[in-house]
Amino acid sequence: MPAESVAENLQFIINHEFNKNRPCSTHLGPSLTVEKITEIMGPVTTNVDVGIHEDILELYTTTDGIQMDGSQLALKEIWLLPGYYLMSLEEAVDVYKIMLESAEDDGQYWDKLWFPFLSSGAGDFYFIDMASGTVNEFMRGEDIDEEAEYETMADFLQQAVQHFADEDFYMDEEGQLSEK
Repeated sequence: MPAESVAENLQFIINHEFNKNRPCSTHLGPSLTVEKITEIMGPVTTNVDVGIHEDILELYTTTDGIQMDGSQLALKEIWLLPGYYLMSLEEAVDVYKIMLESAEDDGQYWDKLWFPFLSSGAGDFYFIDMASGTVNEFMRGEDIDEEAEYETMADFLQQAVQHFADEDFYMDEEGQLSEK
């Protein structure tokens, strides 16, 4: 059942995926130290007036996201949640930089406080606002809802855990993680 912390909820999801023999559970990287997270996020933190949000620290001290290591898995095989995989911290930092640059070029808005952590692989992301800690979804070509979907990353993951518990997230006949 849902827990209060980012780490506990994430661990529930990882264990659920492991028990279902999903490839994403065996391609998650090891936890990172706070020092390593601080080092990797250097290009981000120099761009904003806030430090690394505690939820980002808790997320990446639990796991460093999907590590492909040359594997030829399909995107749907690495989804941690339907349609989205957990990016490694290095990939998330790269995406952050790309989104800032491309937002200026294509006219779509990307705030420098938004840090992506889940990716669809097709330009859609879930991000955390590094100042407020709220979580929202960014869909390429669509306006961002002014009101955050979730007050915290723990709330976001609690909702996902509840969807797994209620079997709203399930494996379809093709072995793909789906949503009712």
